Amino acid sequence: MKVKKFVNGSIQANCYLFLDEEKHEAMIVDPGSERGKLLQWLKDEAAGYKMKYIVDTHGHFDHITANSVCDVFQAPLCIHKLDEPFLSDEKLSLLGIGGDMGMFKEADIILHDGDTLKCGSYVFHVIHTPGHTPGGICLYSAKAKIVFTGDSLFYESIGNTDFPGGSMEDLVNSLQTNILTLPDDTVVYPGHGKETTIGHEKYNNAYVKYVKQKVALLQFDDLEAVEKELEAINVSHTGIKLMAEKAIFYNLKIADVPVKCANILKQTMLSKGGDVAVSKHAADQSVAVTDIIMMGTRHQFREALRTIAIQPWELKGIAEDIKKVLHLD
Repeated sequence: MKVKKFVNGSIQANCYLFLDEEKHEAMIVDPGSERGKLLQWLKDEAAGYKMKYIVDTHGHFDHITANSVCDVFQAPLCIHKLDEPFLSDEKLSLLGIGGDMGMFKEADIILHDGDTLKCGSYVFHVIHTPGHTPGGICLYSAKAKIVFTGDSLFYESIGNTDFPGGSMEDLVNSLQTNILTLPDDTVVYPGHGKETTIGHEKYNNAYVKYVKQKVALLQFDDLEAVEKELEAINVSHTGIKLMAEKAIFYNLKIADVPVKCANILKQTMLSKGGDVAVSKHAADQSVAVTDIIMMGTRHQFREALRTIAIQPWELKGIAEDIKKVLHLD
């Protein structure tokens, strides 16, 4: 058994070629966006192998625009039911960023959670991992001790959920329930970046650590209690967006957030008097400030920032203020 990687496209996506050397069968996971270069690479790497499947882990352009290689190999194209619409929708697939709608290819096999794909003597289980996209999947083989995670799980990180159909809550839940429960020695082949293992991610992935804590920081009665909990989970990030993501991981809802969270930010800004970027009137809008801390997408951030007259380029200074107040050094 071999797994070979072809890095391609402007976003450096990983295309994988799985080979069963005994049965001489192969499978491509995420063909990517450079069809010509991929075919040239496969001419040598897949020579003498029967191509069983072309599988899209999700429907974004950097993984699907070379899907038509399935015609060359006469192999079926597979994608999850919920991401099938991405194959013909420029907005959903983000093709406008750097893809070519002329490369559209209709799926031959519609996948569902629990389906299996057999390549040689290896059986791959389809695991639905929504969050990066609604129909994101991972492919796991117990025999090979590998899992292809697409853009759901990366080395010490997870996929972006800012795109259409994305959900941080869904992604975190699906990873916690279905992927991080795999054996620790399972090798992870992600959609971007280097390989890792399930065991490594359990103990080193920052997002996973925050989820496992299940700490609702804002339910504590005083700043001292909040500081102790932050110290316990070794928080060191300074960016507001990362702080917001962590808040989402704690399973908090905006409607349940006490005003004290906003007051922490307000206290910092007002301590600088008239020199701060945010006016006293704006800072008093504690609900808006709290919303900023809880927002999960760039668009939501920009809209919330406008309500209290903060410009995007002023975020760094405000993040540093929060860091000092919460003693995050």
